[in-house]
Amino acid sequence: MRAFSLTILLAKWVAAQEWELLYEEDFTNPLPGTNAQWVLEDYAAPFDTIMEDNGIFYQNDYGPAFLEALNSFDTYRKEITLGTDGWLTVSMSARDWNKDGILEREPNVSIINSNNRRALQLDASEDHTSGVILRNTRPLPDEYRIEYKLMTFDFGGKKQGNIEYDGKINGYKAEGPVYPCKTQHPWGEGSTSPGWEGDANAPYCEWQDVQRGVYGYNGFSFLTIADFPDPAPRNNHFWHYHRKVLIDAFSQHPDRVGDQAGGQVCNAATNEYYDYRDSSYNVVNMWISGLPGSFTPNPGGLTGSSQRFMTTCNGGQATRGIQSAAELQPELMPNEYYTFAIERNSTGYTMEVSGNFVHSGVQTIRFHRPFEVNGEPIWHYNTRADEYDGRHNADLTQQNWAYGSMVWPDQWPLGSEYPDSFVIGDLYTNAYEGTASVTDIKLFRAKPSCERAVLMTSSDIIQSGQRLVHSDSRLILDFQRNANLQLWEGINGNPERLLWESNVNQPTNVTYFTELQVDGNLVTYHEESTTSLRNIVWMTQLAGPIDGTVYSFARDCEENGGKIAIFVGQTQSSQETLWSFAVSTGPPAPEPTMTPLAQEAAPVSQRCIPTVLMRSGDFLYPGKRVVAYERGVYLIQQLNGNVEVRWGSPEFPGALLWESGFVGGDPERSYYTKFEANSNLITWEITPDKSFSQAWELGTYQPILSPYYFVVDCSEKNNQVAVYQGDPNDPTSPLVWAVDPPFDSSSMPFPVPTVPPTLSPSSSPTVEGILESPTIREVEVDPDQPTSVSIDAQGAASSRTSVSFFPILTLILVWAVSY
Repeated sequence: MRAFSLTILLAKWVAAQEWELLYEEDFTNPLPGTNAQWVLEDYAAPFDTIMEDNGIFYQNDYGPAFLEALNSFDTYRKEITLGTDGWLTVSMSARDWNKDGILEREPNVSIINSNNRRALQLDASEDHTSGVILRNTRPLPDEYRIEYKLMTFDFGGKKQGNIEYDGKINGYKAEGPVYPCKTQHPWGEGSTSPGWEGDANAPYCEWQDVQRGVYGYNGFSFLTIADFPDPAPRNNHFWHYHRKVLIDAFSQHPDRVGDQAGGQVCNAATNEYYDYRDSSYNVVNMWISGLPGSFTPNPGGLTGSSQRFMTTCNGGQATRGIQSAAELQPELMPNEYYTFAIERNSTGYTMEVSGNFVHSGVQTIRFHRPFEVNGEPIWHYNTRADEYDGRHNADLTQQNWAYGSMVWPDQWPLGSEYPDSFVIGDLYTNAYEGTASVTDIKLFRAKPSCERAVLMTSSDIIQSGQRLVHSDSRLILDFQRNANLQLWEGINGNPERLLWESNVNQPTNVTYFTELQVDGNLVTYHEESTTSLRNIVWMTQLAGPIDGTVYSFARDCEENGGKIAIFVGQTQSSQETLWSFAVSTGPPAPEPTMTPLAQEAAPVSQRCIPTVLMRSGDFLYPGKRVVAYERGVYLIQQLNGNVEVRWGSPEFPGALLWESGFVGGDPERSYYTKFEANSNLITWEITPDKSFSQAWELGTYQPILSPYYFVVDCSEKNNQVAVYQGDPNDPTSPLVWAVDPPFDSSSMPFPVPTVPPTLSPSSSPTVEGILESPTIREVEVDPDQPTSVSIDAQGAASSRTSVSFFPILTLILVWAVSY
């Protein structure tokens, strides 16, 4: 059959990815955490201030009456962690209608027997304002597959041709726990939307009805990928701009369909559509979230990402208008089940559903959607900053709304990251009601491909006493204090087998450097203290052209023999080498004579190294500081609006190197500074009514070509405060702007470094208040202890003791239609 063939072709197109199982859960063990307590939601930790439960977006639309409506009840939350290593989390939300500390009808989870299988039942059948979801506890891999079996399902739709059954209306119990109605209160569809008067002062039952009427619908998230970690049930409009891709149920009431088709449902057996109104309303939608239709929504409207649906009838293209990929048959369950899956690889997302569908029969329906097609991206698809170039960034604006205006800047900026989270269940706290059960949940990650482990690339330098730990390949590059360079194999940074060494033995009272030169030669040397001339003690003695070719010191993958070599070119497939060493497969070498690991430090890539304080796209918020203790400089946004760069530390302020000079006179106003993508540094003033205006700017306007860096330059350049285009460690990077300190800093001794505050191992010891800034590759080496550096599979160095940056919340904004 034509549709079946298309489905198989689509599956083969993206089936080249091989997966390995990380976790699985079949619920054979008892459910833990049954004594977990409900915790009052006090909204003390804002998410993005837009359309979260107490969001400013609602306040500017509905006015003070919105907060009165929100405060008419309390919300409670509960979470239960389960599975191997606690990899799964159940997150629930419940409403205390009269604020007496007693939940009238709370959701629940339990393990049930379903057709000789153990399954987790998600029960949100008592109150449409409750929510219950199953999600990942820890971050997902960059490339993954999540799948599960749906054993039972009752979240609306028709039974035996009827939308009302068992005392329910489209899956909703007829009456709520307090009112004889069920509405979206207090998160309506916007003050100008149909189905109510648009007045937040209206009584509860006069808000938009979810059981019937023009906004009557039920639904369920079969599998959603959200753009933030640790999701929990919230109002439906919040979710409309925080989803990337999803498979869901959308069961409209006949009142909402009216005399229209209500959308289309695809018969995958014939590739022909039929009207939603002619279905059982138990449909499966497979769709992506795109860019918001507008970043300046009309007053009284909503915001959220656009919706593009995929079916075999449209050839797997993501197109406008509600189109369902298939129609479920809940009456066959649990004797038959449906399997849902979503994958992410290096090119995009794949959605998949298998089972016995109305008209289509037994099918596997599967679609792959690249991250971007013809300029239309999947919203917030990048889980890493290097996957996205900032092209779709914009500000979200409420301009002259009934109760205020607001601008949320940079909804998808360069340097942003949006980690994936999967969500299964009832994620809305003002709609959806029912029960479903799931089992055999599995998480896979991509099998590692044959990729060589890159330890150094052109111009990289490692200093004696340092150790590079390449955890993915279990390699340890140890540069001993006697100038001997050794490559070991080991686990968790502990050397077990010596693979290769340079066999150098020099006096230890000198600091040595090993550099992979731009000509591909690997050279170990020390410098004369008086002349700075290099004394070379070892080198590979094989050089290539200096024409922009990138060289890498790496170990090839086992499939290619595992040789240690200096490779020519950046591609993993290139086998051209300047120098190579075949690794012995004999017995392990003797244990090394190495001193214990000290704190990790980053390799020095240039001798004259600027201290990076901001990268384009970074924010500096009131009172926040960027502190480089090792260098003895810091950047601060003063509460009065002045931006200062100083010698010293916050504990010992020292001398002023540079300041913006702007000082605001109104204590009621606040200030923050952003380093724009065009190299301009701008301080913004925020008034008590939350309006924004520009207070000061550096005045540099450059093309948006590559990241810009705001730095304190090295002492050889008089410690000037400067802006560079591109990597400031690269001597060829253009200087955009610079100013010398107001004194001769070359004659001023460095201040005594202040020991950073003691922090937990997961915290940065040096910097607060900056988003996504690069690690500063400058180190202070303890002469008595080695230091180590961890590098990722691409050879990018990172260090827990080099200057790094605390992440802050990025304002994440989208625009949506109501669904």
